[in-house]
Amino acid sequence: MRLVTHESFSLPEELIAQFEEESGYELVIVQPGDAGAMVSQLVLTQASPLGDAVFGIDNTFASRAVDAGVLAPYTSPHAVSGLPDFEGHLSAIDQGDVCLNVDHQWFTDEGLAEPTSFEDLLEPEY
Repeated sequence: MRLVTHESFSLPEELIAQFEEESGYELVIVQPGDAGAMVSQLVLTQASPLGDAVFGIDNTFASRAVDAGVLAPYTSPHAVSGLPDFEGHLSAIDQGDVCLNVDHQWFTDEGLAEPTSFEDLLEPEY
């Protein structure tokens, strides 16, 4: 089985051996570059796919892979409700938050209300 993934993907040899033992498949990991390069290669080689499965497409490049038709529809039985699945083509494996840290004392000293949203940061006073 050929797994296409990004260049920073790594699995312990013990886990690969366990997979091969339990599945009966030999695992070949194909790493054509970072996530962007990987998706580009999936699109460019669509007529002769690089692998049988893909791991590591992030939300930045997901629509390109889906729109190009390089992914077969699939919904994991372990999919988490509420996370994007890009029309049943991808399974989210994690979700990150972007946080805003506030120096309360600075805003008090400056007599300025603290921002409460990213939209607030577009205002001239910030």
